[in-house]
Amino acid sequence: MSYVIREGKRYYKDDRTEMLSLDTATQEEADRREQRNNNYYEFIDNTNHRKRIALVLVLSLVVIFGIAKFYNVHHESKAKQFISQYMALHEEKADANEAMSSETDSQAEDNDNAKSDDYIMPDSASRYLELADIGNLDDNTLQMIIYEIYARHGHEFIVQKNMDYFKTKEWYTSIPGKTDLEIYSEFNEYERANVKFLKQQLKERKG
Repeated sequence: MSYVIREGKRYYKDDRTEMLSLDTATQEEADRREQRNNNYYEFIDNTNHRKRIALVLVLSLVVIFGIAKFYNVHHESKAKQFISQYMALHEEKADANEAMSSETDSQAEDNDNAKSDDYIMPDSASRYLELADIGNLDDNTLQMIIYEIYARHGHEFIVQKNMDYFKTKEWYTSIPGKTDLEIYSEFNEYERANVKFLKQQLKERKG
């Protein structure tokens, strides 16, 4: 709806049909009506503008959400792949360490067994021997245990048979010139007691 002035009179003009009708309102009323119409059209324009802004915001949010979802899926996939690779590598290292540890333990056990087997009485320097330890041993073996205690401290053997025997032991090192008195002074309480005990048993066996 618009206004047309003809011959000093105001007419309404229908914008669709272009028909005119005389406006009998005063100028003041016409101005107020025009102001209301202007306010209405301004309101409509503002509303449409806000709708366009809202639509743009919604579309922007949809795009951002889509990008974020794609990134999260891609990132999550990468993260899962990284974690899987890390866990697989960690398990491989754990298996390797366990295998190495088992091998080391086995070697240590073998070494301990070898060391134990290398002595006739491996703990004669760490505990008191008893009759039960030597009951099934012959006199020659008892004497060799005594020699073994001395050999640990570097006793130099003169008899070839004994010399050849102890030279086969990795732990044995001969110290030339070292006297039996010096060796005896190095004995701990177990070694002294066990040498005395073994000599006493040999003496009793010979009657």
